[in-house]
Amino acid sequence: MLNPLSLAIVAGIVVASPVAACVARRFVGEAQPEGQPAFPVVVTVNCKEGAVSGQVESQFGTNPIIGGQSEEARLAIEIDQDGFKISLSAERSGSAWRGRFAAGPRNGTLELFPIRPPVTQT
Repeated sequence: MLNPLSLAIVAGIVVASPVAACVARRFVGEAQPEGQPAFPVVVTVNCKEGAVSGQVESQFGTNPIIGGQSEEARLAIEIDQDGFKISLSAERSGSAWRGRFAAGPRNGTLELFPIRPPVTQT
């Protein structure tokens, strides 16, 4: 993947379009499944050549981030938990990042807080 441009071939013509830059960061916070108690989470987003990777740590273990986007004020990632895909999304709201997660039929809310210093980007 080229950063900040991605290339697409359309009818034999190469077209360039901007791609959002990946922002490496680390968060601590809570996930709260609907109707259940909240549990702590640590989200570590790494960036390499514009691609998102990293991990999410919780009471369910340490699970890899397998894709998504990490922008200045928005986060949307997908996690692999033993073959089961979970999506998390959050937007910056003051000093916190608030959003939702979906894990099959289970959904809930997220509240995350950035940890300083941020993770190194490569």
